[in-house]
Amino acid sequence: MHTRDITVRSKRLAGIDLIRIAALLAIVVGHAYPDNELVDRLLQSWRLPIFFVLTGYFWSAPRTINQELLKRGNSLLVPYAIWGVLLTLAAWLLFNDDPFTTAQRFLLAGAYAVQPFNSFWFFTALFAAVIATRFLDLFGSAMTWPIAALGLLANIFAGPQLASVPWSIATASGALIFIQSGRLLAALSGSFSRKNILLASLATVLGCLILVALIPGDFEPLKMKVGIFPPFATLVSLVMCMSLVSLGTTIDLADQYSRLVSKLSLPSFVVIVLHPLFIILLSGKMPYFLVPILAFIGALTLGVLIAQTRARKILTGVD
Repeated sequence: MHTRDITVRSKRLAGIDLIRIAALLAIVVGHAYPDNELVDRLLQSWRLPIFFVLTGYFWSAPRTINQELLKRGNSLLVPYAIWGVLLTLAAWLLFNDDPFTTAQRFLLAGAYAVQPFNSFWFFTALFAAVIATRFLDLFGSAMTWPIAALGLLANIFAGPQLASVPWSIATASGALIFIQSGRLLAALSGSFSRKNILLASLATVLGCLILVALIPGDFEPLKMKVGIFPPFATLVSLVMCMSLVSLGTTIDLADQYSRLVSKLSLPSFVVIVLHPLFIILLSGKMPYFLVPILAFIGALTLGVLIAQTRARKILTGVD
């Protein structure tokens, strides 16, 4: 690969990293304002599902199931377990929470996990969805897409029941369609001009946001964690996530900003697991609008610092 090709790809990845950082901020804001209807409408349906689409977009074709198990075990399950233990201890020491009740919430995880384990369901769901996709690949796309569609239908009709399975393993079946959508998006990349992708993606993202913000009556967004998969909200989520990823591929940054954005996006795992603790610690001590901002900055800063240490692999999942 020529130097120019590497530079262009680096810039395009920086655009994806910007989208990833925006999703992380949306996760923090959503957890800081859990009962705000407008925040729920605008952020809930895409902020975590987009990471499933990104997983599909960057899918590595040659990997075997054993290789996938090893890679995802190291990048997801190892830091998941370590942070679970650390947050259990923190809840016990800082808030006098009963350690056994806290440990139970962590061990069951999935829909059972509440503060400070709000987003822990995502890591086990992603692990299960990735391994399932890798297994289905053995039978070709003729099998993968129908199974993904069936998994989505199962969650549309019985999502809360599936969410009661620990670690969100059953809920992962509803995430398969998002991984497949990311793979489809990657396969189509290069088929359209950059300008057309930019205009279409931007228009679609804005259109989706305006639609869900202004649609009359009650709007139930997609809530994977608890198995809420409303058909319309799920469709909007898929369109929104694919459009945001497409938008990210059109964003160019100067080299110095590209490196900075990539560096900030690396400790995504840390931001996802630690921001609830920051929200708890900061609430009531300042004007509340500052809480999500400082929680995001605090978790991100700590993540960047951890990424510079020898513990980065086991705490961030990034080698």
